[in-house]
Amino acid sequence: MQILERMDRIEERLIHQSDLICALQHSSEVARAEREAMMLALARSGGQIAEINRLSEDISRKIYVLASGQDSIKENLKDQALDITLLKKIISL
Repeated sequence: MQILERMDRIEERLIHQSDLICALQHSSEVARAEREAMMLALARSGGQIAEINRLSEDISRKIYVLASGQDSIKENLKDQALDITLLKKIISL
C-alpha cells in the first residue's frame, strides 16, 4: 500500500513539474515574441531617426542656399544704391 501511495505522489509531482515546464515554455515563447516586437520597434524608430536626420540635413542645405542668396541680394542692393548715388551726382551737375 505504501508503495502505491508513493507512486501516486511521485506521479502527482511529475504532473505538477510537467505543468510548470509547460508554463515556463509558454513564458519563454511570450518573452521571445515581446523581444521580436521590441526589435521591430527599434528598427522602425531607427528608420525614423535616419529620416529625421536626412530631413535635417536637407533643411540645413536649404538654409545655406537661402543665406547665400540673401548675401547676393545684399550685394546687389549695395551696388544699386551706389549706382543711384552716382546718378544723383551726375544729374545734379
